[in-house]
Amino acid sequence: MCYWILTVTGHVIAETTVQHVTRDDTLEPKIATQIDDFNERLNVRLDDTNFRLANDEGGFTLDDEYDLPQWDSAYGDNGGNPDDVPLADVEDIDIETYDKYIGAKIILNEEQNNGGNIATVKRRVTDEYGRPIGQAHSNPLFDTREFEIELETGESEKIMANQIAMNLYSQLDDEGREMMTFKSIIDHKSNNSALTIENGYIQLSDGHKKCKQTTRGWKILVEWRDDTSTWMDLKDVKEANPIELAEYAVANNIEKEPAFGWWVPYVFKKRDRIIAKTKAKYWRTTQKALNKEMSKAKVSYEEVVGCTPDEVRANKVTELKGFQEIECHLIFDVKMDFTRKARFVAGGHMTETPVGLCYSSVVSRDSVRIAFLVAALNDLDILACDIGNAYLNAPCRENIWFEAGIECGQSLKGKVMKLVRALYGLKSSGASWRHMFKTFIETHLGFTPSITDPDMYYRHQSRPDGADYYELLLVYVDDVLACSHDPKTIMETIGKKFEIKNDAYGPPDRYLGGDVEQFTLPDGRIVWSMSSNSYVEGAIDTVQRLLAEDGRQLKIRQLKTGNKKMKGPLPHGYKPELDTTPELKAEYVSRYQQLIGILRWAVELGRIDIQVEVALLSQYQMNTREGHIEGLYSIFHFLWKNPMCNRNFKVRFMGPRGLLGTMPHGYKPELDTTPELKAEYVSRYQQLIGILRWAVELGLVQIRI
Repeated sequence: MCYWILTVTGHVIAETTVQHVTRDDTLEPKIATQIDDFNERLNVRLDDTNFRLANDEGGFTLDDEYDLPQWDSAYGDNGGNPDDVPLADVEDIDIETYDKYIGAKIILNEEQNNGGNIATVKRRVTDEYGRPIGQAHSNPLFDTREFEIELETGESEKIMANQIAMNLYSQLDDEGREMMTFKSIIDHKSNNSALTIENGYIQLSDGHKKCKQTTRGWKILVEWRDDTSTWMDLKDVKEANPIELAEYAVANNIEKEPAFGWWVPYVFKKRDRIIAKTKAKYWRTTQKALNKEMSKAKVSYEEVVGCTPDEVRANKVTELKGFQEIECHLIFDVKMDFTRKARFVAGGHMTETPVGLCYSSVVSRDSVRIAFLVAALNDLDILACDIGNAYLNAPCRENIWFEAGIECGQSLKGKVMKLVRALYGLKSSGASWRHMFKTFIETHLGFTPSITDPDMYYRHQSRPDGADYYELLLVYVDDVLACSHDPKTIMETIGKKFEIKNDAYGPPDRYLGGDVEQFTLPDGRIVWSMSSNSYVEGAIDTVQRLLAEDGRQLKIRQLKTGNKKMKGPLPHGYKPELDTTPELKAEYVSRYQQLIGILRWAVELGRIDIQVEVALLSQYQMNTREGHIEGLYSIFHFLWKNPMCNRNFKVRFMGPRGLLGTMPHGYKPELDTTPELKAEYVSRYQQLIGILRWAVELGLVQIRI
């Protein structure tokens, strides 16, 4: 980018590197004095009164304008016409009367508009009665008008006024100057002042020739993103886009012209040098990540000696009869912290579904909450760890072979490989790992799986003071959570058998997407707390980003409820089953389903204050209307305004009807004549029964269920 700079002498120069004066600079007395001095000298330099020519001959000057003759009678007497209407001031013009957006050209996203980049605003969008939709406002944020735009392809779309304003303002800098975005170079020309090849070189004393460093006489036609084009001096294009200009010169065989020959080779050398250094810098870390992954993944396969891939495909190898052929490959990604991550995976989509069970369960969120409650009741410590490359520890349950590629090493390329470990990507890898780790927990650690949750293990243990309690071990694939008075011993035992990621374990701060925190109560007791604050914050950021793409903010749009007051997640009286708004467009249905999934997990993490509303709107994922997705936005707005919701696992013993009490005296459930429970609450009843059974099993309560 090139900047035009006004010097103190009144001349304008072009520079590509500038240092702006910031607000903090203006607060410095020394710099403020320099700024005032610059402004004063520049005002003197540009003051027209200092450059007025002397007029001693009595000729015509601007001061004599009132002595001009009157208008010719043939063209009127310059008098006022009673039918003339004076023009209104800009501030007095009605926004609805003068529409400044009509005819404007805006730059759209090429990927989201079928390749149409430039669009023209054609007209206002009207309803079925021909009335314009929306209300104009001087503030673009509150302008609700809709416009029809025409793309380059001839297609028409609808767009909001605030989106048009945002697009137009994005093409201006902070001082209101229009920024032109470079697209391509489409033509060139030169005049007689341009040097020719014959006179464009200087003969040196040693016999060599040196190019004259000049760009005089050359013009370049530049095309901008808004489809306009401008003839610019070669020197300005060279400063702004040297690589594009050099490539254009080579493509059009003008790179040997004196105006190009002295700098084009240097630009290419500099570009290649920068690319080479970048490749050398980042390829080292990339190659390191690839080598690290393959050194771990090589335990998952072994070579079958004495055969070729064609022989195996022809079913001529007895050892591999009945084996399925798949493809394995490396996937690579750069994380947000710029670390490189590689993973050797199998093409599990190419295999048939195994006959055996492939299901792999994980610990439930209720069991996690119960574990924290048990830790609070028994004053236990909690440690967590993550097992690295978990699947590679388990044997492969499927008969799989593949032809090795270059990622397996040059010596093994083209060889027949048989999978012996549960490689990532196979259908049975999850179940194989769970079975292996379950066996280890039961045989080596002595834990027993719970009846209500097979991924929550318990083991009888005694404290140093002789008090008995149950240690708990929770497993979510490769995430392990241990509750004990000495959980470090459990973690060290696991670390001897498996690789713990980063060789680190400690108190959990996040588990299953929820925030975990340990703090001390005023009475000195240490308790655990789980919250969904970070998850909700991330979900709100996601929704705000999606809405920003639509040109709107996370605000509540009034739903048809008959009551404008809203204190909960949804407006009072809103009934989604009676919503008559238009059906949602196809591209927004997937967003609706995505938002439902986000909110369901928030409920799982403890936001029970939105459980009913999310359940209601979950019924309309196949026949979604605009009012339904606005209801979801209302729920997210409610979460935005009420972000905090913690669950503290603390002990409080209550009376006979309290937390650890029994049912009301004299109550007989077999004689209960209250209405039958609704279907949606039956599963909740069964869930509560399971929790109480587990509480009885742990000795937390003594009740009969």
